[in-house]
Formats: sequence, C-alpha cells, structure tokens
Amino acid sequence: MPHLIITLLFLILIYLLVLLNKTFNRSKKKNIMRSKDMRGVDYGIFKQDVDWLESMDQSELIIQSKDGLKLHACLIENKKSSFCVILCHGYSANRNSMAVFARYYYETFGASVCLIDARAHGLSEGNVIGFGYHDRMDLQLWIQTIKEILGSNNPIILHGVSMGASTLLYASIDGFDSNVKGIICDSAFIDLKPIFIRQMKLIYNLPAFPFFYIVELYMKYWVKIPFSKTNILKQKDKLLTPCLIIHGTLDRFVPYDMAIELNEVYPVYHEFLSVENAKHALSYSVDSNSYKEYLSHFIQTILN
Repeated sequence: MPHLIITLLFLILIYLLVLLNKTFNRSKKKNIMRSKDMRGVDYGIFKQDVDWLESMDQSELIIQSKDGLKLHACLIENKKSSFCVILCHGYSANRNSMAVFARYYYETFGASVCLIDARAHGLSEGNVIGFGYHDRMDLQLWIQTIKEILGSNNPIILHGVSMGASTLLYASIDGFDSNVKGIICDSAFIDLKPIFIRQMKLIYNLPAFPFFYIVELYMKYWVKIPFSKTNILKQKDKLLTPCLIIHGTLDRFVPYDMAIELNEVYPVYHEFLSVENAKHALSYSVDSNSYKEYLSHFIQTILN
C-alpha cells in the first residue's frame, strides 16, 4: 500500500509539472477555456480592426530585454499627435488583439499608438510567460524607447487588458518616467495566488492542498515569480500614477472584488468604471459608450 501511495503521488506530481509547463509556456492556451469562469465567453472583440491595423503605416520596433530577449512592438506615429498610448495585451494574446483600442485612440484623439508583443507572445522571444511581473521591466524599456523616438516632451499613457493591465500596476510600483501621465487598467489581477488556487481546481481538478506548495516552489525557483511579490496591495503605497480602473461585474476569472479592493486603497487620483454584466476583459464589448466616456474624461484630466 505505501508503494502504491508513493507511486500515485509521483504520478500526480508529474501531471502537475506538465500542467504548469503548459501554463507558462508560450504555446496556445486552449486549456484556459476549460475553466467554468470562461465558458460562453466570446472574445471576438479582440479580433476587431486587425485589418485596419495591418493597413496602417507602422514601424516595427525591436529592443532587447535585460535578460537578453528580443522584444517586438509596432508604432503607428501621428505626426500631429500630442501624446502616445502604449497598449499591453492579455495572457496568450498578441499585439493585434489591441487593434480595436489602437484605432480608437488614433482616430478619436489623434494619438500615436504603440502595440507591444509581451515576452513569450507574438513576435517577441521567450518561452516563459511573465504574467506581468517580468513584463514590468520590459515595459520600462519600451517607455524609454518611445521617449527617444517621439521626443522627451511627448506625454505617454499606458493601457492594458488583463495580464497587460497588471503589468502596468507592477511597473507603477517600480516608478515611471515623468512622461507617463496615467495608466488604464482593464480587468487587472492584484494577486496571482488566489487565481492560481481557484483555476487549479476548475481547469485541472486538483485541490490546493497539498499541491499548491509545489506550485509555489515552481513559481519561485523556476519562473522567478514569487507569490510574495505578486500581491500588489502589499505595495499599494507605491502606486503613485493616476489610474483608470475598469472591471466587469461578472468577471470570475479575475474576480470583480479585486477591482473593488484596488479602488478602495489606490492612494492617488483614480477613477473606477464598473461595467454591469461584463465577463473577464469584456467591458469594452459590453458597454463601449461608458468605456469611451470614462477614457475621454480620464485622459483630459491627466493631460491638463
């Protein structure tokens, strides 16, 4: 019997390590849709305006991360622009998924737009997804790159969705260049740990105890993302960049309660758009009018 238990635990351990590799590897993430939190969610909005994006005159930008990865982005420059928006996509997506926002900023505000491929996504190198924690350092490099291209007096606004939104919060804790006037965080997670615990059960049918200890070790020593550093609220006093928080009330994947907590503790000027009946990352799709109204007010406020 003891041998059977040991063998079973060993097989479960191998199974868990395979699943973790799938989670962090850059391969397509069909497994995420197995979560009941994602059932019936239509992400067609993130395929919108890709044709427009591809038709635009754009510059391909390439930088090198601090750990030696070649990272890609594209820049659509508006010569008459008074500011630039850097767009950060979500988990397992790529820069094309932010085309709908790029077009809105370009046509409505006359802004220049930069669409990033996060590490291990799109054209960017890397096999390990950074979940915003590693991407925060890459974002700082992109900000400096845009500043060099467009000029030191050009204001920069950052807009992220899901993992991209959390990237902005992690980067804000480190502190931004003075050119960055505000961040727009749509469906951001503020703590990875509870999300991993919930999705282990929903996607992989594994209880948190005792297997989460293995996940914690994997995160800390293999992918270098310690859970102790991913709780944004523990460092809330360092969130000193004006922020527009956007979240759907029906979001279960990144619980709506996280947005409420962030709104309650955010220490400097911020606004909060709560979108009724919107599931994860679908606030723009469900209520684009309110989304645009809040964006416009927030941008006018931080730029003036």
